[in-house]
Amino acid sequence: VIPAYNRAATICAAMESVLRQTYADFELLIVDDCSSDGTLDAAARLSDPRIRLIKSPENAGASAARNRGVHEARGKWIAFQDSDDEWLPRKLEKQMARLAAPGADHVAAYCGMMVIGTHEDVEGSRSGRPQIGYVPDPNAEVIEGDLIPTLITTSLVSTQTLVVRRDVMLEIGGFDEEIRAL
Repeated sequence: VIPAYNRAATICAAMESVLRQTYADFELLIVDDCSSDGTLDAAARLSDPRIRLIKSPENAGASAARNRGVHEARGKWIAFQDSDDEWLPRKLEKQMARLAAPGADHVAAYCGMMVIGTHEDVEGSRSGRPQIGYVPDPNAEVIEGDLIPTLITTSLVSTQTLVVRRDVMLEIGGFDEEIRAL
């Protein structure tokens, strides 16, 4: 599920990174949150039978768009991607192997995320130097099982690194739509 709002410039790269996955048994839902910049037209330029484009009737925010995608999805597992990010090709393969391992009874899986940006110097001007970060901190302890105690104090999971069982998302009511991105 990719929620998108005014991302005509980045939506195709985000979609292509999903379509390049080595794990290919998925549907790709693009939920356009009432964009005004041609995001849906840009997404429609990609042709793949796994793509489904969904147009929201009003701008309700990323949480509402993600929830709509969860409700529209047909699979057992839901993975989230952001409309301005890209996945590495084996992301889903590795996560789905873990989730489907013999004897596994997981509700979700997360992975790390590499953040590539431009370094800003002290004066705030862009120097053009690339800056690479990793979330969570690569030195952090790997946490499995009940993440709640850790999540109370530290953020380990970014939405676009998450794969979660659809029934669990529906059971908990999805994302809080009152929380809007800044």
